[in-house]
Amino acid sequence: MRFARKHILSSSAVIALAAGISIGLESTAGAAALYAKTGTSVSHSYVFSNVDSGDMRCFGPELDITDAVVCYRYDRNATYVQSKKASGNFKLGQHAAGGNTWRCRNNYANSSGTGTWVECKWSTKPAAGACAVLRVGHGQSDWYVVSKGSFTMCF
Repeated sequence: MRFARKHILSSSAVIALAAGISIGLESTAGAAALYAKTGTSVSHSYVFSNVDSGDMRCFGPELDITDAVVCYRYDRNATYVQSKKASGNFKLGQHAAGGNTWRCRNNYANSSGTGTWVECKWSTKPAAGACAVLRVGHGQSDWYVVSKGSFTMCF
């Protein structure tokens, strides 16, 4: 009898949690969002071409993640991720501002990917004057980690 009550209570909790998640996914426009993409290959010269120093910030490597670099260009509204070395892991770059997070993935994990850059262009971006934090990361299909945050950058 005791087992049955616990089972009923846990089922009710699961239903309540699912309802809460559904409501959270349909929340108003003011809620924070995660924007994630797999990047497309670009050259090093393209990443840095015609850049104004006020429009671009880069970050990496961190002590715990030494195989990736992330750059964000406000003028292009794009995130760039470089694979610094083959580690068997995809590389991540992200910037976060105003509660929103933009995450770009470089899938070149093997030795032919060393030094590669990818670009993720975004349709939304931090508001003018917003401050953002950059992070680098890496992972595989079932896990990933991101570094501690960078310096704060404001546009």
